[in-house]
Amino acid sequence: APAHALMPNEGSRKPEPRAQPVEHTVLRMRLVGANPHPRVEGREELPGTVNYLLGNDPTQWHPNLPTYAQVHYQDVYPGVELVYYGAQRHLEYDFLVAPGADPASITLAFEGTDHVRLDAQGDLLLAAGGAEVRLLKPRIYQELDGIKHPIPGGYVLREPETRNPKPETQTVG
Repeated sequence: APAHALMPNEGSRKPEPRAQPVEHTVLRMRLVGANPHPRVEGREELPGTVNYLLGNDPTQWHPNLPTYAQVHYQDVYPGVELVYYGAQRHLEYDFLVAPGADPASITLAFEGTDHVRLDAQGDLLLAAGGAEVRLLKPRIYQELDGIKHPIPGGYVLREPETRNPKPETQTVG
C-alpha cells in the first residue's frame, strides 16, 4: 500500500480560476408579411420518439412524439414553402418557390442584433452581444430534369417599414 494517498483538494494545488459568467444573446428571425398560420407537416419520419414532460401537470405532457428529418411550412408566402432540416449538427432551412411565385416576397427581420451587414461574398453578418453570426449567401437555383441551374440573387438589406431600428433582409432570386 502506498504511504500516502493524495485526495482531491489535498496538497498545494493552485486554486482553479473561476469561470467567467457566460453572456447569452437571443436572436430571432421573423418572416415579415408571412402567413401567420401556415400548414405544418413533418416529413421523413425518423426512428424513435421524444417526450416533452414539462412541469408537474401530466395533462400538459406530450409523450411518444414522432421525430422527422424535415419540417415543412406550406404557403408561408403565396407559392413559397419553408423547409427546416438538420445538416451535420446544424439547423438549416430552404425556401421552395413554386413556378410563378414571387421570390422577392421573402422578407426576413432579425431581432436582438446590434448591427446587420453584408460582406464582400454576400454573406449576411448579424452582430449581437459581442459575437457575430454568419448566414451564408443563399444558393439559388432552378432544378430542371434533375440538374440544378444557378440563378443570380442574394440578400438585400433594406430599412424596415416600421419604427424598428433593425434592418430587414430580403432574399431576391
